[in-house]
Amino acid sequence: MGKNKEAGVDFAKMSTTISRFNPTNYMGTGAPILLDNWHREIENILGVVHCPEEFKVEQDAFYLRDAAGEWLDKVKDSALDIYMKQGKTAILWSEFERAMRQEFVPEHVCSKLRDEFDFFKMTGDMTVIEYYYKFNEKARYGKDMWLN
Repeated sequence: MGKNKEAGVDFAKMSTTISRFNPTNYMGTGAPILLDNWHREIENILGVVHCPEEFKVEQDAFYLRDAAGEWLDKVKDSALDIYMKQGKTAILWSEFERAMRQEFVPEHVCSKLRDEFDFFKMTGDMTVIEYYYKFNEKARYGKDMWLN
């Protein structure tokens, strides 16, 4: 890809810098929290290296494996075609993140997670600190989390 002349960013050098952080791969399977944690980790790394918006999706796409990598292969060409027709040269990170969430955390799973949060209560077998951590984990999936 080379250097982005406008931003003065060397894509290859940025890829090398990102890889030094040893980002987690996302496989596209498992609990929704795995996707959330992966997004948070990638966003933190991209922020630290000051990755320009137009490089973010391509940079993190390298860390998608198995079902997630197959999904990206399936959608990236058609998505990029749509963007090019709109005069855009890159898929926005926020839209990519939303598309991943829709693919790997379907609405019925979101609904179940919201219900779990709505009805979550402290039980006698939990310490206050255990409740605190469990509450915060479930709060990730409160109603506002899944609004588009």
